[in-house]
Amino acid sequence: MKIVAAVPNSAVKDGRVIKQAKSLESRGHEVSVVGIQDADNPSYRSVVGQSILIFREDIKAKTTKWRQTIEFCVSAIAILAAIASILAGYRLLQDPSRTGQPAVPIDWSGTASHLASYWQEFVYIIAILVILALFRKPIEQTLRQLSSNIWSPFDQIQANFNMVLKVRAIRKTQAKRIIELKPDLIYCHEALSLPACADAKQALGVSLVYDAHEFYDDVTGANAELVCRFYKSIHRKLLDKVDFFVTVTPTIRDTYFEKYPDMTRASTVLWNSVPKPPVSEYDGRLHAKTNLPDDQKILLYQGGISLKRKVDQVVLAARNLPADWSVVLMGSGGQDLVTIKKIAKALNEEFEEPQILKQLSPDQLEDFKASIVRYLERNLGHENAAVEARDEREELQWQKETGSVETSPSNMYRNSAEQFDVALRKRTQKRNKFKSQGMQLKIAEEFSEAVDDIMHDADQIISFQAKIRIKDWKLAKKLALTELLQKNPEFFQIVPRVVFVPAVPQSELLDWTKGATVGVIPYPITSLNHWGCGPNKLWEYPAARVPILATPSVEIRKIIAEYGIGWTIEADPTYGNIATVISHLTDADIAQAKQSCTTFIEESNWDIHTQSWLDGIEGLGPK
Repeated sequence: MKIVAAVPNSAVKDGRVIKQAKSLESRGHEVSVVGIQDADNPSYRSVVGQSILIFREDIKAKTTKWRQTIEFCVSAIAILAAIASILAGYRLLQDPSRTGQPAVPIDWSGTASHLASYWQEFVYIIAILVILALFRKPIEQTLRQLSSNIWSPFDQIQANFNMVLKVRAIRKTQAKRIIELKPDLIYCHEALSLPACADAKQALGVSLVYDAHEFYDDVTGANAELVCRFYKSIHRKLLDKVDFFVTVTPTIRDTYFEKYPDMTRASTVLWNSVPKPPVSEYDGRLHAKTNLPDDQKILLYQGGISLKRKVDQVVLAARNLPADWSVVLMGSGGQDLVTIKKIAKALNEEFEEPQILKQLSPDQLEDFKASIVRYLERNLGHENAAVEARDEREELQWQKETGSVETSPSNMYRNSAEQFDVALRKRTQKRNKFKSQGMQLKIAEEFSEAVDDIMHDADQIISFQAKIRIKDWKLAKKLALTELLQKNPEFFQIVPRVVFVPAVPQSELLDWTKGATVGVIPYPITSLNHWGCGPNKLWEYPAARVPILATPSVEIRKIIAEYGIGWTIEADPTYGNIATVISHLTDADIAQAKQSCTTFIEESNWDIHTQSWLDGIEGLGPK
């Protein structure tokens, strides 16, 4: 049977599409896939497996052409309107009957003296410009916020416009390609390709299979409301054209049936599982790539790195994990990745210092203390710098039990604060004494309130000075630490708390994942799609004998409870929740879960799950 699948992406990065194509090919079917070009896959065609041909349509050219045409029309209308306004104004000036007044010719003589009479106005304008320059930043922020509020509706219009162009381009290009290929069966992946597949079905008179990878009517992400609205519109119009329905979990299938009672009930569930892997040992590649000791335990996150997936909470959990655990993030991301890397950098620096100080010899420790004092003297930069630096030198004490250096404010400020506390207690006692003796004179109360105000101001000054000193102190320590590392670049063994690894090819993912101790799936349950999901990681981690830590969506919770392959965290996970669960795991707990992963993959894998799916597809046959 000749089968053509359609998908609104480049196809090669979609593991489900490629696995299905290979399974159909192994059963003797001729399979082609129609996708679209993207920045990473601009090629017109490629081949996967033995003979699976992938066609990629250039929708960018189509959308760009339509966008340029519409923008040209809008610009032309604006220009014509401007010209019409100018001409209308000119005619009003030249035709007295239109204004009721005779036309007045413009006299340019004496222009300079006329302008000079407005010197006060010019002074006001210059003063306003100076004020704007002085307060440029707050004014810019206010204007930017106002601009954002003003242009927000137009951004929404533009997003709608871009979505319409994208759907239209996919529909036209993919439908044309499918009709040219003349398949016996059309297999549609995802909602955006459904209009094209429905058009091709009508033209060819063949069966149509729709594979919904998610519950598209309620997904999260950029422009989620707009995207969901388009998905709902597609489903309302076209789900009744589908002959056979496939999706990823029973929960999502039942949700579709409830939402669209008129759609076909001929269906099957094809989990996002993986083929049963051959038995092989871990080759150490993940630890080698991350420069972690071989016995370091790893909490692994793999996939798209974003704040909406709570990956930042996974990173922050590293602060509270035991010392023999590190967090590894393997994947790619956009601006969120930059933000999360900044969080990780600050956290790694926080834990770098104690590790280094524990490895210092007595002489190195003394040099380190001297460097801190030297940098502190340089940073203070005033007459009392040497005296205050000596105060700090006296305060430096090696903390053997923690391997850190004392970082509290100087004795001078601490003593001032203690004196203030003593004065406050004495003042309170005196006031109580006055009240007990009936001395409620107005002058006594006013005096007492004045003293309170003075002492409050003194307290604020003391607190402010202490904060400044702590900032100077931390900067001096950081500079001294940098100098120490530069002098001894290979001397110290530093175990990072968080490490990033780029995304790896799908064919190598299992070998990389084997290095993890626990794999985390932290997606918050913020939509019906998340509630019913069955992500690839639910099988990719156990296939590598890595137990999972996941939010309790309905299908994930069932599988964890049935097979014991991991543990659940809160529906809206926090770093404290993640760290608490991991910290309470024993080696015996992890070993038991690893063994359960082996049992789970034996009983739940791609080869088993595809049997009913293949029977359903082959039962349709050519019409």
